[in-house]
Amino acid sequence: MRYALDLDGAFIGYVIYHAFDEDSVEIGWVLAREYWGMGYASALTKRMINQARSEGKSVVIECDPGQEITKRIALRHGFVLSGTGDGPDIYRLS
Repeated sequence: MRYALDLDGAFIGYVIYHAFDEDSVEIGWVLAREYWGMGYASALTKRMINQARSEGKSVVIECDPGQEITKRIALRHGFVLSGTGDGPDIYRLS
């Protein structure tokens, strides 16, 4: 599922939160460029991790191999690269 994000009534992007497999949820975010570098992605990541844990689920982030910022956020929050392939890289929370 995607959930719209707003800041003081202005749309700033959306978050992704849905089942990845039986035991895990995938989290993600897409923010309007003018909101990059302000800590929103990190804050959203923390909240979604807490939500998944409250549901007894592990957490996965999928990202394009070229998305260095997403990789840094994943690593900063304790995710480890668990798979690569023809599609996105898969990071799992350790």
